[in-house]
Amino acid sequence: MSTPAGLESLEQLHRLIWSAIFAACIAVGAVLHYQQFPIPLTLQSFFVMLAGFSLGAAPALTSVGFYLFSGALGLAVFTMAPAGSACLSGPTGGYLVGLLPLALMCGLAARHHHGPEWTLGLFYGLLGLIAMHSIGAWQFARMEGYSYLGLIRQLLLPYLFPELCKLVAALCVSQAMHQLGFFRVATSREPEDWHQSFVFIHKKGQSK
Repeated sequence: MSTPAGLESLEQLHRLIWSAIFAACIAVGAVLHYQQFPIPLTLQSFFVMLAGFSLGAAPALTSVGFYLFSGALGLAVFTMAPAGSACLSGPTGGYLVGLLPLALMCGLAARHHHGPEWTLGLFYGLLGLIAMHSIGAWQFARMEGYSYLGLIRQLLLPYLFPELCKLVAALCVSQAMHQLGFFRVATSREPEDWHQSFVFIHKKGQSK
């Protein structure tokens, strides 16, 4: 039994709204940064992981797409960098592009209406963080002239513990929000429930 078209449209709108909300959160996360490392430590990756764990891969990628597109258009949503598409090709642009595989990996761990499972969340979250930092560190080191040793010591190791903390926090927050029903469409039901409702209404109409 397939989901009714009206409910499917409502769920699509629901996911789109949450994608836009998380895109705004990612932009806010760029403003909240700690400038003590070569690359500012921000909350962008936290909100990207939270979007992936909470919404799934496609809506999370949409959130990151909204965010990157807004910055490319000229909105000041990137951390300590001029807005515009040139930022994506600059030294820190790899970290921005790396948000896409991070969203994808975390989205693969999402479970519809139930939030991420811890083991899958940690596994896919780590893969996503490795992908993001590999892309970002490679582009930054290539453009700024870092050696391989400098890349590891200054662009990877300082971010290991903070990113792991953000990963665990994103998993906890996502599970809590799922338990509170943040991402469930108010009128959504399982297909079997819809079938039972239609049978009940049909029988009630025949009895009149």
